[in-house]
Amino acid sequence: MLRLMKELIGCEVIASDGTVGTVSDFLFGERDWDVQFVEVGVNDSERQVLIPAGLLERSNLENKQLPTKLSRAEIENQPAQDTTKLLSYQKMNAFDIEADDGDGARVDDCILDEDHWRIPYLVADTSNGHAGDKVILATKWVDGFVGQKNRILMDITKEEMGYAIKLEPQIPMNGAYEGRLSMNYGMPSMNGNGHSA
Repeated sequence: MLRLMKELIGCEVIASDGTVGTVSDFLFGERDWDVQFVEVGVNDSERQVLIPAGLLERSNLENKQLPTKLSRAEIENQPAQDTTKLLSYQKMNAFDIEADDGDGARVDDCILDEDHWRIPYLVADTSNGHAGDKVILATKWVDGFVGQKNRILMDITKEEMGYAIKLEPQIPMNGAYEGRLSMNYGMPSMNGNGHSA
């Protein structure tokens, strides 16, 4: 199941014995785009804890909930993690995207493959301060990051970016939508029927 990650920010994290807090961020690998941890703000405190993504279940967006089989005590007592090589979803939002031939867009959101806790796509705002579109770009096109300049380098031209699939929020990100993205971008689909590049 594909999800816009903005939809998951603020979701209640439901432990086996009740609500423990709300989702505040996601930490993922720079090279593989695998989400390693979900950052949770613990209720009635200023503490932030990191839950390994593999311990979370599929979200319920209708109720704004993200369940886990962990208990509240297990979540609140999660050990400290080394996150030095991980990127923050919240910090990456609004990064500039530099195409092969210059600045082309800005990160507006990410799309999460919730079944595998991986980020296969970025949502890019191509407006540059004017009326424009939000398009979907494959993370496999990312060449690297320039952290000091809040910039993502992509192996794609501005013209190619303009031909990318537009984000249509009114269309549900179901299997058919995911299949369309897989076919156009040569990404493997979750049901194993994706087309290769």
